[in-house]
Amino acid sequence: MSRFSTPLDLPLALFIFSALVGVVISYDPVSSSLKFALIAISVLFFYLVIALQRARAEVSESVAPFLVTMVWGFLFANAALAVYFITQHDFSNQIKLALITQIGAQLHAWSPQLHWHDPHPNIVAGVLELALPINLMFAWRLREDAARAKFALAIVLELVIGLGLVMTSSRGAWVALGAVAVAAVGMAMARPFFSWARSPRRVFVPVGAGVVLIGALGVFRFPDLASLPGALYGISSILSRIDLYAKAWALIQDYYFTGSGLGVFPMVFSTYALLLNVPFLTHVHNLFLQIWIEQGVLGLIAFGWVVVEFYFFVLKRRGHLNWLAIGGLAATSVMLLHNLLDVTLYSSRALPLLFLPMGLTLVALDAKEPQVDSVSSRPKFALGLAALALGTLVLTGALARDPLMALWHANVGSVIQTRVELAQYKFPDGLVEYVRRDANLSQAEENFRDALRFDPNNLTARQRLGTIALSRGDYDHAREYLESAYARDPVNEVTLELLGDTYLATGDLDDAYALWSRVGEAESQLRIEAVVRYQRDQERAGWTLALADEIRAARGEAK
Repeated sequence: MSRFSTPLDLPLALFIFSALVGVVISYDPVSSSLKFALIAISVLFFYLVIALQRARAEVSESVAPFLVTMVWGFLFANAALAVYFITQHDFSNQIKLALITQIGAQLHAWSPQLHWHDPHPNIVAGVLELALPINLMFAWRLREDAARAKFALAIVLELVIGLGLVMTSSRGAWVALGAVAVAAVGMAMARPFFSWARSPRRVFVPVGAGVVLIGALGVFRFPDLASLPGALYGISSILSRIDLYAKAWALIQDYYFTGSGLGVFPMVFSTYALLLNVPFLTHVHNLFLQIWIEQGVLGLIAFGWVVVEFYFFVLKRRGHLNWLAIGGLAATSVMLLHNLLDVTLYSSRALPLLFLPMGLTLVALDAKEPQVDSVSSRPKFALGLAALALGTLVLTGALARDPLMALWHANVGSVIQTRVELAQYKFPDGLVEYVRRDANLSQAEENFRDALRFDPNNLTARQRLGTIALSRGDYDHAREYLESAYARDPVNEVTLELLGDTYLATGDLDDAYALWSRVGEAESQLRIEAVVRYQRDQERAGWTLALADEIRAARGEAK
């Protein structure tokens, strides 16, 4: 068996390749290269753990001593992070839970301040949630040792890390940890039943049907259960997530194949999804959507492949799980669950930890049973999977050639436009709106027109061409492109705002009101448009401000 071969080799290679594409197409190669370096380090950490295990560990039922030392170091580092966060974080800016804010503010006041970096609570939670289950399983293992001091130390570390996680007020981390804990207890309790059943299907089918039935009856009989997600996250938070994901999905259509570039999400999202001139969000609050936006569809496929391959590997060796394998498996599961509603590691400096729990799980199973590794069967499996993917791609291309070609040209045009406009962006004198008026976007426009030749309904091409025409004062073409975009998707907020601005520019105030009144932050956005878009035209700026006042008055009366 090769020292470096693992079941995750191919998907990790594809993930690295898609990240490299994200550097090549980025408008900010420096920022993208820095993020690529963090991704490369995360993969390097994964393989470093694998290599050290296979170089030093002997076939044994116990975890290799160097792995135990590595775990101690990881846990001490997390405990130090927890203490640093509790004592140095400014809790006055943390308003999720009043009690935690009050306790944190008091601890902050009592602690000497180092005036170093103040880490974001969600990022701290994303790191600590990896250590908590590993530490718990480690303490469970140490309880059997004669050296009680080590067990006591592990318990102290668990309490410190747990306190740090509580103080982050990260409800996503709490829910993910609770869900994994409930699943683990459930599987442990069901173990005798599973061993009795000759086929798992005899268990999963009735149990799954029972869970669905009980859940349906529970929601019907106790309607308050349906509000549980809102109680945990706040209903406004849930609704904002749904709206955010809709905007993210719309942006994905612009950069479907290549992504928009590594580490440049804030300005891309603000400029083309929110129509703002300053960064607003650092990530889209979903790891899979975030990877797709930054690394394209190949990045999404690669990461999904990593996840599926990891769980498949663990499932095949489920009878050989030891404390480290269980801890790593739980940490990975917690991270993935939490990142369905957040992005903790991928969009932060903690990115090098992304694949570490998976690596610890694999080396723990490798130490238990290295001779059973199925690396030799990987080429056949990979070739079969590649053949299936290629066949699917060919069939899809044959059935939907024109829409795919339109999607590709729209992607290329969006990348070119982004590189031209955002590379010259500078606040406040070089806003995108100003750059767009005078920049040479002929290559981008050509690709957008090519997209429309393949698919006249391509939304990206019509929005982008309409945006360019509107910025340059070509209101007739802007209206033509944007009205057809509106006909294709009448609820898209980008189209509503752009077409509303076009009507404003041509004096169609009633039509402008009909569109802008459906936009969530219409008043503030219109006041920005009056200053930025119509800076050189006082008449149109006046119409825009009047519309903002009208919408404010109408919404005030509605309340």
